[in-house]
Amino acid sequence: MNSSDIILQLAVTIGDVPTLDLTHGLGVFWKQYTPSKLTTNDRNEDADYRQDFTATSFDDRSFELVVFDPPFTANGPSKHRHQKRYRSHRDQEGAPQNIKDVRRLLVGGIKEACRISGRWVLVKTQDVVESGQLHANVNLALNTLVKSGFNVVRETEFHSNRRPQPSGRRVTGLGRRPSVFILAERNRVAAE
Repeated sequence: MNSSDIILQLAVTIGDVPTLDLTHGLGVFWKQYTPSKLTTNDRNEDADYRQDFTATSFDDRSFELVVFDPPFTANGPSKHRHQKRYRSHRDQEGAPQNIKDVRRLLVGGIKEACRISGRWVLVKTQDVVESGQLHANVNLALNTLVKSGFNVVRETEFHSNRRPQPSGRRVTGLGRRPSVFILAERNRVAAE
């Protein structure tokens, strides 16, 4: 199972609605299912829009679904294949430099996704171990969604294949954390 399989499963719940992929990247989510009205945003790719995902020019509630897959860790510059693939070099403009930046971008992006969404927000994140400390990004995402007037409908854990580690480093202890897809729906009472 991969990310696009999970999106396909969630599409049954959501339906075919106007969708914004706030952090499009390589578009991996959309390999199994593509909404008929998909708008893409990514500063580093050939996307429809190239805006900062924490402060876009989209109108409030302009898409039924907003998908948000932010950077989950701060990676240094290297030729490591995952850093190249996901464009997670620290030297890129706006890239997170440390876990505080990662968490700031997670909260800022979720708030922006909630502002833009008319009904659904889908966030992919994961808890991170950095310098031997567990950072509960999943709880941070859940709390931010609820504070933004959304109800969590579904959480789906995604256990990917083990990722290669940068040379000279090895994740130990709690390092292998699953990604979590969080589907949230706008609270109808708060929306009125």
